[in-house]
Amino acid sequence: MGLENEINKHTIHKLEQERDMYKRNWDKALKQHDTLIDDIAVLKANISRLERKNEKQLELLTKFSGFINFKLWVSPANDTYKYFRCELDKLGGVMV
Repeated sequence: MGLENEINKHTIHKLEQERDMYKRNWDKALKQHDTLIDDIAVLKANISRLERKNEKQLELLTKFSGFINFKLWVSPANDTYKYFRCELDKLGGVMV
């Protein structure tokens, strides 16, 4: 029974080590999960902020496009207004 007892103790010890390893890996994975969840919240906030900023910039760009159109109507030969109209056309989708 002495040898059998030693084998059982050794097996129990190995199983405890394996259990501890799995526990450490689980804790590490859980910490990574929590970090990723926090990162997602930050990214969502950044997306919302950038969408608001983009909307304001598009509004301004649309107004500027209208202004350039008016200036070209008033002064069709002005090279500066032609240049800005051309650049706005390259951006695409900005028409008034």
